[in-house]
Amino acid sequence: MWRRSGQSISGLHQKCILIHQQVQAGALDLLADRLTSVSNKVRQEVTPEIVQIITWTKKVISLPQEGHLTNAAFGALKAISVTTSSGEESALTDVIPFLLLAIKRRKSAASAMAVLNPLTFVSVMFSLVLHFVDDRYIGSNSARDSSLISEK
Repeated sequence: MWRRSGQSISGLHQKCILIHQQVQAGALDLLADRLTSVSNKVRQEVTPEIVQIITWTKKVISLPQEGHLTNAAFGALKAISVTTSSGEESALTDVIPFLLLAIKRRKSAASAMAVLNPLTFVSVMFSLVLHFVDDRYIGSNSARDSSLISEK
């Protein structure tokens, strides 16, 4: 009997986690749909909350599992990057290594690239970022780097 009730508690816990993720994904989808309609004045007023959302979505996209919540996080980040307000640039810049990791995973590459595209302040510096990002995010280019060093 204990084993049976333990299994049902575990199953209930898993269902609660799934429902929680669905609610979070729904909220991010709503944000992605409606953020572009928000006036500039209101948009500037909610900057601290948007920064918190950016920080949270960074955690979501850094996880290896992918699904509706991850896709919703990319959608929200894209909407935020299209409507960037002063004070959000730093938080968006912090997301770049995780977008590169998602691109490396390939499953999320299109979604991650869609977030990078509107970041015009990043687009100019994107090639510079690739040179300075830690190898653990984009992989080692040691063969190429060592040939560059020996040529100099």
